[in-house]
Amino acid sequence: MATRDGFLDTDLAYRWQLERFAVEVKPLRPLDISIKQIWFRALRNDALAFGKDSYKDYRILNGFVYTRATPSPLPPTARAEKRQAFREDCERFLRHGSSYWHEVSLPEIEANLDRLRRFPHEKAPQTELAGHLREAVAVYERHWEIHWHLGNEFAIERFLNTYEQLLHGGADEAGELLRGVPTMSTRLVDGLRGLAAIAARSSDVATGVRKGRVPDSPEFRDALRGFLDVFGLRTGAGYGSAATLHEPTWLEHPQPVLRLVASYLDAGDRVGAITEPQLPARKSIAGRAQAARFRSELAAARAASGLLEDHNYYIEQLTGGALRLAVMRLADSLVASGHLEASEDVFFLYLNELINAPLVPPELTRDRLVEHRLQYDIWSQAEPPDELGGLEPSQLVMAPPTQVREEGPVLHGIAASRGSVEGTAYVALDQESIPDVNPGEILVARNAGPLWSPLLPLLGGLVLDEGAILQHAALLAREYSVPAVFMTRRATAAIATGTQVRVDGDAGTVTLL
Repeated sequence: MATRDGFLDTDLAYRWQLERFAVEVKPLRPLDISIKQIWFRALRNDALAFGKDSYKDYRILNGFVYTRATPSPLPPTARAEKRQAFREDCERFLRHGSSYWHEVSLPEIEANLDRLRRFPHEKAPQTELAGHLREAVAVYERHWEIHWHLGNEFAIERFLNTYEQLLHGGADEAGELLRGVPTMSTRLVDGLRGLAAIAARSSDVATGVRKGRVPDSPEFRDALRGFLDVFGLRTGAGYGSAATLHEPTWLEHPQPVLRLVASYLDAGDRVGAITEPQLPARKSIAGRAQAARFRSELAAARAASGLLEDHNYYIEQLTGGALRLAVMRLADSLVASGHLEASEDVFFLYLNELINAPLVPPELTRDRLVEHRLQYDIWSQAEPPDELGGLEPSQLVMAPPTQVREEGPVLHGIAASRGSVEGTAYVALDQESIPDVNPGEILVARNAGPLWSPLLPLLGGLVLDEGAILQHAALLAREYSVPAVFMTRRATAAIATGTQVRVDGDAGTVTLL
């Protein structure tokens, strides 16, 4: 027997863990539920296509998402064959100086996005807007199916092995040569620096930016237009961020860009351009052939190391932003036809109801909205348990709890970005907006992701309860030499805004002074 939201009685034989997308857990709205179901389906398709041993299964109860690791239904031999085929493709492209991302994934992604971009939405009738949304959903699902497989690990693995073989150095030493790689994230920072430089040349322009207005300056407006041509579909979605489909893109709502430009304006020359590191003078490679091999493999590894940021730009930002625009363009049309009172009402419709809305009387859609809002109000009063169901085998638990190690003034975590700094802490508990942290302050948060990435180069330091050293916040912190400590588990509870702290990104400690 299934519940309304998809739980089966037999499911409760397993342990399901509540997904926390933000500090304050809220139920998903109907449209978010539909998109989340598509996202999980893409995860399963990815696991089957690339031979993963397990995938994250889900159930939704009263708008809250619960997950557990589920073994792949494919036999071990089939999974091994798929993994081997993927590795052979990656190594073949690598031998020719390219990558799986550049040869397979990116061309498909760019073609799909170009097709969505060329849709003439200004003159399209409502039924065609609904068809365009259906296509944007299909593109979203397809891009998430290929999201997890960059193939970049093979180039990096090869370089690390070569570095150890030729220069007798470890992975940390070799990894220093993989910094200073231009990515769409560093290009974003450069764009903000450029806009701040324009604003700095005129007190009137600077004042307008600080007040959140687009200044009446042709130079600034042209530069902002060019910036939004590249980054206008950005919503900030990605690991560590609480951004959802109802987060406006920068194209729709450029005020966050102006806030960031104001921060860069206040920071002066604190943030510079990234620079490519050089091989230490004490290191040398004997033989012309060996040196050529080293340079070739280093170039491939550097290109591969930037793919995490670039694929976030193409999939989470451009693809998610295109889906958001498709939703809102249909919503605007439904307001005009009387189906909705306001465009934001669209998030209280399930996806199939939204796509089919042009085919039903307006009063039917409005009745559904009333029903779904009442249901959502009931969901919002619930206190979801952290776990549901019984125990499953330990190897299938997605995230076993980690014990807190200490109660004193020193917090221990993992070293995410080297360096040491003392400064004033700013604790940000709201993950759905960019925090009002001042340049040079130490940001303390539960997690940090692409929504906050443009702010990270301005920080004095970064401390997270959670985080991952191979994800967006850590990569940006290392690129801009911001000391960072992750996985402290309790920094947001132990530190208050205004507290003086020392962040040691080498030792992985945070000391309250």
